Amino acid sequence: MNRFAIGHVLIKTRQLQLAVKNFQQLGFTVTYRTDPSKTHNALIYLQDGSFLELFNPKPINLPDQLLRPLHPAVVNRFLYYLNSQEAMLVYFGQKAYRRASAG
Repeated sequence: MNRFAIGHVLIKTRQLQLAVKNFQQLGFTVTYRTDPSKTHNALIYLQDGSFLELFNPKPINLPDQLLRPLHPAVVNRFLYYLNSQEAMLVYFGQKAYRRASAG
C-alpha cells in the first residue's frame, strides 16, 4: 500500500534569524547546514524524518544557459518561491498555493 508522505514544508521569511528565534522559543531545535550568519535557510527536523525549511531567498540573476537544462516545472517552482510573499508555501505540480501568512 502506498502512503502519501510529506518530505518537507517550505516557510519563506524575510527575517530568517527572527523566524529561527521564534521557532526556538516554541521549543523546536533549529539547525543550519552552514554558517548561520551567511545562510539563507534553517532546518527543523521532525520525528518522522520530514522537516520544516525556513528560508530567505536572496535575489539572484542566473544566466539563461544555466536555467535552460532544468525541467520547466523546476524553473517555475523556483521562480514562484523567489517572487512570492512571506508565507508557508505549498507547490503541487503546476499549481502553487499560499497556505498561511506569516505576518
